[in-house]
Amino acid sequence: MEWNERITYDPKELIQLMEHRLDKLRLFQYDARYRELLGPVFIEKLVSWEKNIKNRRDDPFTIVVCGEFKRGKSSLINAFLWEDDVTTNVTTETVTLNRLSYGSHSNEAVLPGGRRMRLSDEELERRNLEKLVQQAGGKIQQLELKRPFGLLQQVTIIDTPGLGDSLKDFSSLVGQALQQADAVIYVFSVSYPLSRTEQFFLKTEVLPQKYTDIFLVGNYADMLRNEEEYGRMRELLLQKTKDLLPGLTPWMLSALDERCAQQGQERPNALLEGLLGEQFAKFLETLQRRIGERRELVLPDRMQRMFQGMEQDLSEILSAMEEGR
Repeated sequence: MEWNERITYDPKELIQLMEHRLDKLRLFQYDARYRELLGPVFIEKLVSWEKNIKNRRDDPFTIVVCGEFKRGKSSLINAFLWEDDVTTNVTTETVTLNRLSYGSHSNEAVLPGGRRMRLSDEELERRNLEKLVQQAGGKIQQLELKRPFGLLQQVTIIDTPGLGDSLKDFSSLVGQALQQADAVIYVFSVSYPLSRTEQFFLKTEVLPQKYTDIFLVGNYADMLRNEEEYGRMRELLLQKTKDLLPGLTPWMLSALDERCAQQGQERPNALLEGLLGEQFAKFLETLQRRIGERRELVLPDRMQRMFQGMEQDLSEILSAMEEGR
């Protein structure tokens, strides 16, 4: 057994260390000398970061689902939940960040200024959501959906807006969601497997989240003609990811096939339905097993990521202050 494999961590002790670091931060917030030296902008940042770290301590395991526009992210989530709860037929004008968590069935739109608006299930449909977005002046950027599903007792799922030039206004929302992620499911289409822009996003935005589990999922695998073509695509993806994400094996799934199977409907590709059903079941089993393995260490990992983000953020402010002297 390797040396590093023999080392274990005590989650409670790690959390105590994080709490100690938070105590040190408060010294800068409340000591008059430091407040005057660092200035109001820096102090406000400290207060904001401390609040975010405290809020995240009690959050359940969080999975962020991201990818380019029209890659089937929402369809994949619906297949996880066995329900069509996330709007899939969206346009760039109506797309939102959707946060799904456990609770009694409810829908709320998050508006600026701490306001929230309750929504019916019918208002989540595209034609009705378009009207609501227009009435709100385009300021609905997040939906809070609560559902009494078993999977959501273990995790919170964040469905992010699609990436791409048409959705640049949502890049900050996607970045904030990634900072909250305990695991990331990056969804791409097997018809356009991991383009350069997708690889760039993975390298610059996802990989820096050092303690975050990453799952690469190629959706629309039902569009492949047969198992032979499925195998060729798998080899191509392994070649594309061996340098970018060494040791990570991409999954090739079909959210459409899974929902059809769940609803007892005709499957989209009879030649692949056995393989696709098997792969989807294996993926869900792997995901749930990983959630269970990470449960004890998720809090210290999460707080470590947040401290790293805070340190980088505050370092940039200090650098700007020094250059301005």
